[in-house]
Amino acid sequence: MIQSIFISRDSNGCVSLIEFCNQHQLDLVSQSLISFESKDFEVSDSYDVIFFSSIRSAEFFLRKEKLNTSVKIACIGQETALKLKNLGLHIDFVGENSGNPSDVSREFKNWIGTRKVLIPHSSESLLSITEFLNQDQTLLVEVYKTQLKPAKIAVCDCYVFTSPTNVRAFLLSNDRSSVKNVIAWGRSTEKELLLNKIPVMNVLQTGTMLELESYLKTII
Repeated sequence: MIQSIFISRDSNGCVSLIEFCNQHQLDLVSQSLISFESKDFEVSDSYDVIFFSSIRSAEFFLRKEKLNTSVKIACIGQETALKLKNLGLHIDFVGENSGNPSDVSREFKNWIGTRKVLIPHSSESLLSITEFLNQDQTLLVEVYKTQLKPAKIAVCDCYVFTSPTNVRAFLLSNDRSSVKNVIAWGRSTEKELLLNKIPVMNVLQTGTMLELESYLKTII
């Protein structure tokens, strides 16, 4: 029986999950194991589309750059789209299956055609969205640095890892042998877990709290 859950995300990003756990009398440990630092950057060329893989890449980019009104805005999935809309942005492309970046890259390639895209990213980004794009149509700009913040986490009955970097940070201070009932936030996180010989029981496809909560209902 699952009575406790760890998720590698700060509590301010888990409001609905906190409510879910309270309703089902589950203990929740919500803690991100990474931090972020802005970087100086320059945009060296013009572009037609900007692609945000997360709300964080948008926030760091928009602190220093203003978008031309002619630029189309694309993002990885519904959760990021909602947060971008809260910033007052109009979203022209939203990936349908954010848990599988390869699918989004293929879908994005079909949508973008030959237009040039700017991709703000972190120092640890896998740049999965570029898989099906032509190199000469992509402009990559590193706008922030991701840093590991290892911490000892109390043993839980279920673990939700939200990124590959959170997995790496977790393993610096915790014993993998105690980790069970693991949920991966997308295929990239699943790959990192499997590389570290941690079995995964479920992979989130759309990358939303609603999907996570729906799955948790089936196992609690």
